[in-house]
Amino acid sequence: VTFQTLLPRFLRRARRRLLCRLVSPRAEVVFHEKYTAAFPNVPNDPLRAERILAFLASEGLVLKEHVHAPLPASLKTLAAVHDPGYLDTVHEIRTLTSVMGCEISPDQVDRVIMLQRWHTGGTLRATRLARRRGIGVNLGGGFHHAMADRGGGFCLFNDVAVAIAEERRQG
Repeated sequence: VTFQTLLPRFLRRARRRLLCRLVSPRAEVVFHEKYTAAFPNVPNDPLRAERILAFLASEGLVLKEHVHAPLPASLKTLAAVHDPGYLDTVHEIRTLTSVMGCEISPDQVDRVIMLQRWHTGGTLRATRLARRRGIGVNLGGGFHHAMADRGGGFCLFNDVAVAIAEERRQG
């Protein structure tokens, strides 16, 4: 690698960083290190969100001040969309195993539930950011397979439906 080959790349990144600072609207990105939790037998890439953020930052497309941390979605917020009976069963291994499509051990139960609450909280935060600043992106979430009375396809909670219900509740 020579200076001549690195210079165009450096200039492209510098240009993107400058444009990111000058051009509006900027994307507000939601990410939390808790998104990187890994579970045996669950076919997902626990580093996906972190890799996306690292790439966006390295390309100058997202600045540090535009990255926001979520809070986990509260049970009260989840209850606006999900049936209380279903929410009572999410702590059961049988329910989690059915939703995740693989065996969930007792020591993984709380971690799986909290991971999806963090992701859902990220969608709530990204929705608020989008409403106020134009563009909000959650690097976690996307749990659209969950229904009001059951989960499915690795999705315990429907984060998009929860965010819509919360926005409606707030007018």
